[in-house]
Amino acid sequence: MARRLLDPDVEEASWGWAAQQCLEKALKAGHKAVVVVNKIDRADARPDYAVDMTFDLFAQLGADDHQLDFPIVYTNGLQG
Repeated sequence: MARRLLDPDVEEASWGWAAQQCLEKALKAGHKAVVVVNKIDRADARPDYAVDMTFDLFAQLGADDHQLDFPIVYTNGLQG
């Protein structure tokens, strides 16, 4: 069973500006995110770059030190 952990004003989003606004609201509410880096099996994958850019975005959005120490999950859909 899924549980809603965020405030009702924070809506799920998967791309673009809406996702950034969602993340900003969650960080301001004190939540800690889990970062998922997908498609690491591709030849042009740059997972380290993706994590670095994510860290920079979190910092720009005002994440505290606890939130900047986010867990990272690397995924590869082809391997499961």
